Amino acid sequence: MKKDSAKFDLLKRYLLGQLAEQQMREIEQRYLADEEFFNELLRVESDLIDQYTNGQFPPEERKQFEDHFLRSAERRKRAAQAESRARASSQSPNSKRTSWWRRCLARLGRKH
Repeated sequence: MKKDSAKFDLLKRYLLGQLAEQQMREIEQRYLADEEFFNELLRVESDLIDQYTNGQFPPEERKQFEDHFLRSAERRKRAAQAESRARASSQSPNSKRTSWWRRCLARLGRKH
């Protein structure tokens, strides 16, 4: 689990532009050569978009997300779609707010 956490942190830092140029190039070379690593990068992107949409970033990381991650038109589109989905679900008459840990447990397939 620690290895996955370290990989998530590294990819998050990459996506937020927090790494040195050489580290950025190494990650880019790796995801171009390793499909599994590329898929992991996409999962981290999705997680970051969810965190951003749900207001879970501290102000400094939110700014880095907006300044670096959202530079790409495709990423801006994905973030806008996620915000639209979140807004629609929060306005649904049948929706109710659940805590973040309950959502995490639900994703893991566990009852709370």
